[in-house]
Amino acid sequence: MCKKIFLKIPLSLLLSGLFLLCVATPSLAQQDVDHKKIVPTGQWVDSRKSFFNWQPIFLHLRTGHERALMMPEPVRLSNEEHKSAGYELDISEDVVRFYPKNHFDRESIRLTGLNTGTQFLLRVRSSAYGIRQPLQVFQGEFK
Repeated sequence: MCKKIFLKIPLSLLLSGLFLLCVATPSLAQQDVDHKKIVPTGQWVDSRKSFFNWQPIFLHLRTGHERALMMPEPVRLSNEEHKSAGYELDISEDVVRFYPKNHFDRESIRLTGLNTGTQFLLRVRSSAYGIRQPLQVFQGEFK
């Protein structure tokens, strides 16, 4: 026959654990990172790969760590006045570098290809769980 097993956890211990979880999580999520302390990309053996097929390119950045995005052609910001409180951006030919200073929700960035005029839409966000590995974008489709 089946026996039911119940763990007896004191209610005060359970409530104090929930309280600590609620108090600590928002304060960790709102910590700013000093731009001078942002960890550079460094050397990676391989990069992630993505094919641009006229859909948005999603980037999840890790707060406090630089991340590079290699585009299929040289690009520029479509909106030169684009500003974000959450990160800094550096574009050098076909390499876009992100320097996320603090956590932020998804933002849209539009880049224009200098050779073809292609509009690349990026959807960018940052958190402590983001990805550091560079992303290489190819024009075309998976084969």
